[in-house]
Amino acid sequence: MAQNHKKYYTPSQRKPYFLILGMGQTGQSFARFLQAHPLLIFDSRNKETLKKPFQSISKNATLYLETLPQALLAQVQTIFISPGFDLEHPICQYAKKHDIPMLSDSDVWVHHNDTPILAITGTNGKTTSCNLLAALLESAGKKTQVMGNNGIQMLDHITNTNLDYAVMELSSFQLERSGHFHAHCATILNISPDHLDVHPNFQAYQQAKYHIFKNCPHPVLPSNLDHTAIPNAHIVSQQTKPQEQSVCMIKQKIYYGLEPLIDTSQLSPSLSFAHQIHNLLLILTMLKVIGIQADGFKSTLEKFAAPAHRLETIKHEPVHWINDSKATNIPATIAALKSLSPKSIILLLGGVGKGQDFKTLAQFLDHNRLKKIIIFGQDQSYLYQTLQAHQPLKCDTLEQAVVMANQAAQNKDIVLLSPACASFDQFKDFQHRGECFRQLVGTLSD
Repeated sequence: MAQNHKKYYTPSQRKPYFLILGMGQTGQSFARFLQAHPLLIFDSRNKETLKKPFQSISKNATLYLETLPQALLAQVQTIFISPGFDLEHPICQYAKKHDIPMLSDSDVWVHHNDTPILAITGTNGKTTSCNLLAALLESAGKKTQVMGNNGIQMLDHITNTNLDYAVMELSSFQLERSGHFHAHCATILNISPDHLDVHPNFQAYQQAKYHIFKNCPHPVLPSNLDHTAIPNAHIVSQQTKPQEQSVCMIKQKIYYGLEPLIDTSQLSPSLSFAHQIHNLLLILTMLKVIGIQADGFKSTLEKFAAPAHRLETIKHEPVHWINDSKATNIPATIAALKSLSPKSIILLLGGVGKGQDFKTLAQFLDHNRLKKIIIFGQDQSYLYQTLQAHQPLKCDTLEQAVVMANQAAQNKDIVLLSPACASFDQFKDFQHRGECFRQLVGTLSD
């Protein structure tokens, strides 16, 4: 660890405490990492159940809900902040005013582990892309670990110094709270309005995403994103002929440098859609930039399976049921619809809208008529009003939506759960929503 970083992890007699903000999974990983030190752990939510995991993690921790005595805050050496914790909270404002350092988990990682980081962010497609990047690296004989926003806590792997690369999935919340993080190579897959119930506006959301390129020697960007502020960026764009130092697709054939790698018809079903091929070209460019040989890539690309809840077929016949619960925003749902045949789709839509403008979806549907739209969940009234021209049906729960879809579906139709909304009105997370959908479909008779 560099000398100038040791101050963050060395409590003084005057400031003996470390403060962890947030009692979720990242907060718990901070507690495990710092368990030998006196800890204050705070969460703004008044839920006693939040405390339970910490009782077995650290005997040096004192837990607070809703309020933290200011006298204790004055004795804090360093704050360790979870990605979901509000930066406008009075504790954060106090920290800024009194120059108390605030570190994210990715900051802590780069202070303690020198493994080169390959980082990916974007509105959609991050988890699948990180898994694919790791699989391709492993096919080239490289030791890797995927971590970050996918739920694998990076601090739980911080002592692993035997990796060739750390593959990190990073959200806008993680990047916005990271002041010291730097990746060896990084990319933004795409950016579209999301989390506008948290970020003040779309520009702030974009700026958070672009933090991924801070001190990054090898940034990679698609040509449709602004790269004027990233002068050293490797731009992935259309090409008429292969070039030695780039990746491109010409007539459905993907080239890795000058050599043809794979025809798009040979890609696994998980990679066969247009938006997935877009992400694949960015991933391959990252690998080309850092000098990885492509010897084992083709086999990996033919066999790769995406994580669950991402355009996942759960029943083929007589009706095709698809679980795309991970589609928690409008662009993800539009990408799913573009990948399928709209005229035969019964779309299940709804949940928590997160302040999105659903006129964007309405405009897309004006030109891509679906067989039927069924709306459910907390924001059903707003969605119904916005999509009224498409004569949607509405109900309260996903279970009711599945019953209505089953009644309306005919042979060869597609019932697509692609909600364009967050899930926490009725479910723990998008995984829980997807599992419930799978179970509901499983109970249907043909």
